[in-house]
Amino acid sequence: MFELLLVACIGDRVCEYVRTPAIYASEAVCAEQAAIIAGMAHARIDISSELSYRYSCNLAAAAAQPIAPPGKPS
Repeated sequence: MFELLLVACIGDRVCEYVRTPAIYASEAVCAEQAAIIAGMAHARIDISSELSYRYSCNLAAAAAQPIAPPGKPS
């Protein structure tokens, strides 16, 4: 399970930072979603300027740590 962190910059003026609330099943799906979100930011802000974006698909914290069974109260 992967979480997405994205920075989409439109020209030299505006950058949008996005951390999606969704968790993606694979790194490939996460990367595809990064491209879609960057394109949406581009269309929303200024389609005539150049788009650049960087993203990171990291293992989700919940997926990286096993869930412990509930313990008995002391």
